[in-house]
Amino acid sequence: MSCFQAKRKLFTYVFSGILITICSVSLAGSLRVLTFNLYAAGINTGDSIDASLEVIRQADADIVGLQETRAERSPCLPDDCPPTGSSVASLIADQLHYNVYDQVGPRDALWANAILSRFPIVQTAEDDLGVMIETPNGLVWVFNLHLHDAPYQPYQAVGIEYGDAPITREPGELIASAERTRGAGIARIVKQIGDAVRLPVMIMGDFNEPSHLDWTEAAVAVGQQPLVVLWPASRTLAKLGFIDAYRHVHPNPVLKKAWTWTPLHDKGEPEKHDRIDFIYTRGLGILDAWILGEPSPVSDLVFELWPSDHRAVLVEIELVP
Repeated sequence: MSCFQAKRKLFTYVFSGILITICSVSLAGSLRVLTFNLYAAGINTGDSIDASLEVIRQADADIVGLQETRAERSPCLPDDCPPTGSSVASLIADQLHYNVYDQVGPRDALWANAILSRFPIVQTAEDDLGVMIETPNGLVWVFNLHLHDAPYQPYQAVGIEYGDAPITREPGELIASAERTRGAGIARIVKQIGDAVRLPVMIMGDFNEPSHLDWTEAAVAVGQQPLVVLWPASRTLAKLGFIDAYRHVHPNPVLKKAWTWTPLHDKGEPEKHDRIDFIYTRGLGILDAWILGEPSPVSDLVFELWPSDHRAVLVEIELVP
């Protein structure tokens, strides 16, 4: 089936002087879900929101979880970086004709978040963590998180200074540090999941923590990760029956690194690339999944102009009868 015979999506970029177009086809009756850290949609870098709009438009997402809809305060320090200014979420929603819900809840689980939806938003969750959406195929709960980034344990593991966090290569110490950093935020979402248990659920966002599915022995063997770590956030959701949508479609972390952090990297500075943006599902069928980003081997769907310091994650799902 060609792009012109089905619901058409075109992604273009320039490689070796040649314009390349990638077509991804959305199946009838399915839904596209996007998690996208906007990096303030160009505000932090003095650019317009146009490139961010184009990412959402070309992804053809029905439901979008946005993080960093407001600018970073200057200076932005690892342990002190509150958002400032107005949210761009309503502006984006107006341009694309989506419904919008700005999330202004607790700082341990949110940092200037918003949820966009083509479909009606019929209920909101406690603490602003999510919304119930009435899709053509039924109701679904959608939660959108942005968890703390400091201390950032991958940096601790590879010796990159970030704030005053100590350097350590002990898995137990890294796990304990992650639990101290994001445990309160994860506890909030676990409570909300309990309240939403009778409906399909999605949890998406910038977790600022890798997955235990990526820091594996195989990844260590090829030098992709420094050691095996059973990261607590991903393990908690797995124990509750949630599926990491991208890893469900692409289970081998060596073949598909899927790094969402970071496409912006000054090669003169040390960096630890990793997958920290996720879409988790429960009670939903997963049809396909992509990493969206700049022209690079990491990106499945690529854009010549990429506006964020994170790559985005797009998932095709269906509500299971």
